[in-house]
Amino acid sequence: MALNGKYHSDISYFKKYVSEKIEDGWYPSNATTRKTFIHEYGHHVSNSMRWISNNPNWETEFISDCIKEYNKKYKTNFKGYQDFKDLVSVYAASKECELFAEAFAEFYGGKNPRDFAVIFGNKLNNILKELI
Repeated sequence: MALNGKYHSDISYFKKYVSEKIEDGWYPSNATTRKTFIHEYGHHVSNSMRWISNNPNWETEFISDCIKEYNKKYKTNFKGYQDFKDLVSVYAASKECELFAEAFAEFYGGKNPRDFAVIFGNKLNNILKELI
C-alpha cells in the first residue's frame, strides 16, 4: 500500500522524513516508519465503528470519554482535542479525528505509548472485544 508516494515510497527518505517530523514536533517522539500506515488504519477503524454502531457521533463520544478518563486519572482539566498537542502530537491537536488516529497509531504501532494513548487503546480494545 502506498500512502503519499512522495514521502513513503523510498524507505531511506521516509526514515529521514519521520525523524524531521519528530524534531518539528509534528510527530510524537516515539513515532516509527509504520506510524503513517497505522494512523490511516485508525481512521478506518473509527469510520467502521460509526457504521457498526449506527452512531454518527461515535468518534466524538469516544474521544470525549477518553479525555474524561484521562482527566480523572491524572487530575487534569483538558476540554478537547486542542489540548493534546504535547500529550499526543501537534497533528492530534488539529482535529478530533486526528487525535483518534494519532492515539491509535501510538498505541498500536508506537514504542512505549504514553498515558493518553494507553487509556485510548485500552478503552478501544474493550469495545472491540465486545464486537468479536
